[in-house]
Amino acid sequence: LRAGGVIAYSTESCFGLGCLPEDARAIRRVLAVKARPNHKGLIVIAADVSQIRHLVKPLSPAQWAELGRYWPGPYTFLLPASHKVPPALRGRHAQLAVRITAHGEAAALCRALGTALVSTSANRAGQRSLKTARACRQAFGERVLTLPGRNIVQQISIFSLVMNASLVVQLVMAGLALVSVLSWALIFNKISVLRAARRHSDEFERNFWSGADLNRLYEDANRRNDSVGMERIFQSGFAEFLKLRGRSGAELSDIMDGSRRAMRAAAQRELDALDSHTSFLATVGSVSPYVGLFGTVWGIMHAFIGLGNAGQATLSTVAPGIAEALVATAIGLFAAIPAVVAYNRFATDVDRLATR
Repeated sequence: LRAGGVIAYSTESCFGLGCLPEDARAIRRVLAVKARPNHKGLIVIAADVSQIRHLVKPLSPAQWAELGRYWPGPYTFLLPASHKVPPALRGRHAQLAVRITAHGEAAALCRALGTALVSTSANRAGQRSLKTARACRQAFGERVLTLPGRNIVQQISIFSLVMNASLVVQLVMAGLALVSVLSWALIFNKISVLRAARRHSDEFERNFWSGADLNRLYEDANRRNDSVGMERIFQSGFAEFLKLRGRSGAELSDIMDGSRRAMRAAAQRELDALDSHTSFLATVGSVSPYVGLFGTVWGIMHAFIGLGNAGQATLSTVAPGIAEALVATAIGLFAAIPAVVAYNRFATDVDRLATR
């Protein structure tokens, strides 16, 4: 670089061509490699503000503070160029396009060199930007020293999107993740409860229809004191039957009506127990997508606000914000879909038990 060379290195959205920003000869080489018109100018990136202060005219502390809201980041701003900027770097403009990069490899390169770098997409003018070191080596050969690395789009992961999301989107994601965990805990609990209810119902039906003495069934249920489902219904009805039969002058129809009422009440209690908390699954299934959509709308709005304040619209400017917004919707669907499926399955299972 200090000898006027040109390098290809990884940046936010693609590989970039770079050189020292004060070296007019190297800048002309970059323009020649790209076949880019001289009047368009180039971008300068840096690891921190100290590396670009000499390239721009003095700014007020308030202006630097405002820039600090967006840097380091994918945002490029047009600032008044100082007299130290070669004309080939700014082209026909009085401003210089500068960015404090958030890309780890590009920032590390600037820190290691102790200087800012020219940054323009690694491609010939009008052609698609190159996104890998291998493509740069094939395209430029020995004219450009290609450094290994990956652009930020290749580095994007779900974890990085969540960690770098705005506070509102992070809160939405955290809430949906918590709801999803609670839903799965309830789903596994309900699976166990309904499985036990079916098993106890099958066992009681076998005993009931085997011709066993009803008094013995009732005594066994009282002795265990853990009856559920159909056995609990039978126990309640038989207890009411014995109580009413012990009254003097009780009519058989009154005894049977009382037993039926006791069994209906017990059946309703058992169904309520089986249905408990399933409304939570219904709520999660219906509300979670909308909560995720809120996070998506907020993330997209945040991304476009940042884009409006940037000096240049690139994939690296838009992609992270849109991606983090879509993650919120994905988490909302991840919470909602199992809840809806489980709710429908549990409702069917409870109905089957109720009609036995």
